[in-house]
Amino acid sequence: WIVPKQVENILSSPLVHSLNRLISIGQGDNSWAPENILVEAKNGFPVSSGWFGDNTHPVNPDWQPRPHLDLLEEVAHGLHIRGGPHAMSQWLRALSEARFEHPWIPIEERRQAREETQWWLLCMANRLSPWLDEYSLSALQRDELLGCASRQTLPLPSKATNIIDWFSSLIHWTDWQQILSANPAEVGALRSLLDAVARSANILPSIEELSGIEAKDALICIMEGLSLPSPRIEDALLRVLTPSQALGCDADLLILCGTSATAWPVSSPIVPWMDLDDRLKLGVARPDAVMRSSRHLIRNALAVAAEVLILDTSIIESNPPGTHWAEILDEAGKEKRQQWLSSPTYLIDEGQPITGWKWVELSESIRGIASAPTTIEQHKNGNFNLCINGTRFRDSRQSNGLAALQGQQTGEVVQGAAMMRWQKHLMEERNLRRPKNPEGNYLNSEEISALLSKEDLNLLNNWRIPDGVPEPRSNPTWPVIGKSHGGGRRTPSVDIRPLSPPALQVEIIDSRAGHNLAEQRSALRWSASRLHDWLDCPRKGWLKHRLKASSPDQLEDDMDGRLRGILVHDVLTLTMAEVMGFEVGEMNDLMIHPTLSSAGMSLEEVMAIALSHALSIAPWLSREDAVASHRRKSMLGLELEELRRWEDCEPSPVMLTGRLGALIRREMAISETGILSLEWDVKTHNGRRLSIEVPELKGIEGSWSFSISGRIDRIEVVPQDDGWTRKGGKKEIVPLDLDTDDEDCSLRHIIIRELKTIEGPKSGDGGKRHKRGILEEVQLALYARAWEIANPGDRVIAIGVTEVGEETNHWLEVDESVEAISEMAMDGDAKLVEALHRRRDESPDDLVSIPFRAWLRHRLEVSGRTIEAAESGAVHPTPSSSSCGFCPVTSACGLDELFSGGFL
Repeated sequence: WIVPKQVENILSSPLVHSLNRLISIGQGDNSWAPENILVEAKNGFPVSSGWFGDNTHPVNPDWQPRPHLDLLEEVAHGLHIRGGPHAMSQWLRALSEARFEHPWIPIEERRQAREETQWWLLCMANRLSPWLDEYSLSALQRDELLGCASRQTLPLPSKATNIIDWFSSLIHWTDWQQILSANPAEVGALRSLLDAVARSANILPSIEELSGIEAKDALICIMEGLSLPSPRIEDALLRVLTPSQALGCDADLLILCGTSATAWPVSSPIVPWMDLDDRLKLGVARPDAVMRSSRHLIRNALAVAAEVLILDTSIIESNPPGTHWAEILDEAGKEKRQQWLSSPTYLIDEGQPITGWKWVELSESIRGIASAPTTIEQHKNGNFNLCINGTRFRDSRQSNGLAALQGQQTGEVVQGAAMMRWQKHLMEERNLRRPKNPEGNYLNSEEISALLSKEDLNLLNNWRIPDGVPEPRSNPTWPVIGKSHGGGRRTPSVDIRPLSPPALQVEIIDSRAGHNLAEQRSALRWSASRLHDWLDCPRKGWLKHRLKASSPDQLEDDMDGRLRGILVHDVLTLTMAEVMGFEVGEMNDLMIHPTLSSAGMSLEEVMAIALSHALSIAPWLSREDAVASHRRKSMLGLELEELRRWEDCEPSPVMLTGRLGALIRREMAISETGILSLEWDVKTHNGRRLSIEVPELKGIEGSWSFSISGRIDRIEVVPQDDGWTRKGGKKEIVPLDLDTDDEDCSLRHIIIRELKTIEGPKSGDGGKRHKRGILEEVQLALYARAWEIANPGDRVIAIGVTEVGEETNHWLEVDESVEAISEMAMDGDAKLVEALHRRRDESPDDLVSIPFRAWLRHRLEVSGRTIEAAESGAVHPTPSSSSCGFCPVTSACGLDELFSGGFL
C-alpha cells in the first residue's frame, strides 16, 4: 500500500561508491592511476589503521605504513606515471629506489617518507589482492618488496583467500565510528550490500572462486540489483497511498490532496493517426475513460473514511480544481449540503482563534479551512505589526523578510545570502567608476581610491615620460600612479598595494570583505609565495591559504611549466654543489671553487654530471613516447639513441643543447663573482625564524615587524681588491636606510639571484620576468633584507632574476652607489628603480636617499602593509584578467564568471 519513492541504485550512496572505487583501483586501463591513489590517500573508504597491518617496522618502530601526498605527486610527475596495466610495476620500482636526495629536505625525512609511502602502497595492494588484475599480482611477486631505506623485508597484512573472506575482513576493519559520526544513513546502504553478498555466496558458492575483473563484474551485478534502503519510518497506523491503491480500504481519517487540474489531469491521451470516431469504434483510448476513472476514485476516497480532510487549491485562480472535484463542489452547493463540509474541531480552537488555520468562505455556499499562520500585534504606541507564525519553510522566509524590512535582526543567514547575489553587480558598478581620462601628470588621491586591481596600477607598462613632467622620484607627491598622455607617452607607477577600496556601507557585504572586523585574526606563517598571493588579491590569499579552498592540481600527460622549472632548478643546484664541492643549503666559506669554471672541469664533463642528475630526477626522459621525446629534445637537445649510447658508457662527457645546455654554458662563462650558497634557508644561525623590522621614518607614521620563511636560490659575493671582504668593514647589520653621502661600512658585497623559467623569450621580451620581480613582486626584496639581517656585515648591492628559456640571461638591478659589477656577471642592468623610488620622508628638493635602498624599503613597506591588512581580516577581491584567469580558487570566489577574462 505504501507509495514507492523514486528508486535509487545503491551505487548512489557515497559510502558504497567509495568502496567500489577502492575495489576498482587495481583494474582496467586506469589501474593505479595517481589521481585514484591520491583520492584514497586523502579521502578513501573509511578503514581503521589496523587494515594496513599491526606489524612493527623491522628497523624503525616509529615508522608506519602511511602515505605522503607530496611524495606521491612528486613520483607521479617525475616518472610520468599515468595509470594502466603496468602502473603498479612502475610505482613499486620507483618507490623501491634509494633516491633520497633533495635540494632542501633533510635526508632522514626523505628516507622515512619514502619508505612509509612504499609500505602503505604495498599493504593496500596486499589487502586488495582478490580484486587485482594479473599485471598487479605479477608486480607484487617480484623482489621489490624490500624497504627502500632499511633494505629489510616489510611486514604486510595477510591476504584474503577469496572475495567472501575479503568482505568478512572488511566488516572487521571498517571504521564504523567515523561513518556514524559523518553520515549514519550510509550504514544501511553498506549493510544491504554486505547482506546481499552473503546471500549470493550461499545461493551460488562458485562466486568464491572469482577474482580480479570477474569478481568485480559479479559485484557490479549484485549492486545493480540493489536499491538504497528507504529512510522512511514505518508506521502501522499510517499509509501513504494513491487513489487507486485506496480502493477497498477503510480508515478513520483520510487526507486527500492533489485535487487540482494540474496535479490530477483527466485529459485522454492522443493516439496518432486515429480520430475520435475510429477510437470509439475500435474501443481504443476512449476519450472519457480517464474522467470516468477519476470520478470513481475520488468518490471512493470520500467514502472510505469517517472523516475526510481535503487540501483544496481552488481558491487560487492559476491552479483551478480538476473537473471531477469541481463537479463534487458544484453538487454540494446545489444540494445545499454545506453541513457536509463541517469544520474539524481539532484544527480550530474556539478559545484561541489563531492556531495556524482559519475558517474561510470558499464561495457563497461553500466554506472550508485554510492555512493562516498570521497574527496582527498591537504595540503600546498604537502601531500594528503583521507576524507570521507558521512552521513551514515559506513561513520562515516570509517572517525573516518582514523582520528585515523593519530593520530587525533575524538570526538567520537569509539576509547575507540574499545580499551576496548583488556582489557581482556592485563590482561592475565600481569598475565603471574607475578613472577613464584623468587630468594632470599622475592620478590624484580621489582617482587612486577608485582603482580595483593591480592591472589598474600599470606597474609593468613601458613608460616614456613627456617633456616637462617630473619623474616619480622628483614628483611633489609620492608614491604616484601614472597615466597615458597620448602619442605613445606614459608616466610610470609606483606600487601602492594593498588596494583598499572604500566600504559600501552595506554591513553584510562590508563585513565579508573585512571592513568591520574588530578582532585580529591568528597570524599566518608568511613566505614570499604566500605573501605574493595575498598581494595579488586578498580574497585569493584568504581562500587559498586560510580556507584551503584551492582546486586540486590536475595530472596532465604533458609536463607543465612549473614542473619544468623545478627540474631545471634542481638539476642546476645539484650540479653546482657537486662540482664546486659543498652541500646544498650550506655556506661555501672556503671558496676553493667559487664558480663552475674554477673547478677545473671541461664543459662536457660538467654537462655529463648535469645529465646524470636530470635522469635521476626525471627518468622518464629516456622513454620512447611522444611526450618524453619532445621534452628530451627541449631540455637536453638529445635524441633517444644518443642518450642510450651515453648511458651505456656513463660517465663519459657529453655536449647538451636545449634549455639545460644553454644554462650550463652560461654558468661556465661567469668567473667574476663567487657563489656563497645555494638554496639557503631563510632563518637565523640558531635555526629560528627570521624577523624583518621596518623602522618608522622621522615624522611619518608606519613601522612593521614580521617573520618570513623561504629559500634563496643563489647568493654570490663580489670580490674586492684583496679578497672577498672589504678592509675596514664592520660586522654589523647594514642599516635599511642609506644616503648617498653615508660611508659604506659593510664587509662583503652580495648579489641575490632567483632562477625563473620562461617561454621563449620572443624578440623584445627579454627582461620582462626580471621587471615583474622588481616592480610587482616582493620576493627579491624580502630575501635581500633577510640575508643582511642573518649575516651582519653583508650588504646586498644587486638582485635580479635569471631567465631560463631557450637561452639563459642573468638580469640584475644594481646599487649604483657602489663600484660597478663586471658585465660578465650579468646580461643586463635594467636600471628600473633609479627614476622611481625615494623614501616617504624625502622632499623632491632634497633627494639624498640611494634609489636602490629606497626601493628596498618600499617593497618591505608594501609587504608589511599587506601582512597587517591580512591579519586584520581584509579579504576583499581585487579581480583582474591576469589574476582571475589562472586563479586556483576561482570556483570558490564567486566572481569567476564575471572577471575570469578581466572586466567586461
